[in-house]
Amino acid sequence: LGLLFPGGSLDAAEELYRRSAASRTFNGLVADIVGEAVEAAGDRRVSVLEIGGGTGGTTAHLVPRLPDDRVEYLFTDISPAFTARAQREFGARGGFHSRPLDIEKDPGLQGLAGKTFDVVASERKPSMVRKSASSAPASRASSRACT
Repeated sequence: LGLLFPGGSLDAAEELYRRSAASRTFNGLVADIVGEAVEAAGDRRVSVLEIGGGTGGTTAHLVPRLPDDRVEYLFTDISPAFTARAQREFGARGGFHSRPLDIEKDPGLQGLAGKTFDVVASERKPSMVRKSASSAPASRASSRACT
């Protein structure tokens, strides 16, 4: 963690997750795919759940591509510091919300009971949990909730 957050700074992590060539390519593809899905939904409101948003690398590419008036976007991360930062950075956009979420715990016990999402986005984060992504409760619940 000291390499990604030297002295508590997010600069190195942002460089890696937002501005590196690989991140720009991957996040651009995610933004294109999700953007096309939202466009295909026509006038219907679309809900997006981002799991493990971290420094907002995927978010920074994805959110500008989405229409404020038709997308409900929920940014989540296990760290309240990251969710608060995302809310400060992206919260002015209509429909953007953030909250802490531990994908190893039941999402219903974390304020997401009964919630469904049309799109679930996550950049490599489920592979980083102690349990496998397929056994993590929030990951399973999100998979079932997708329409």
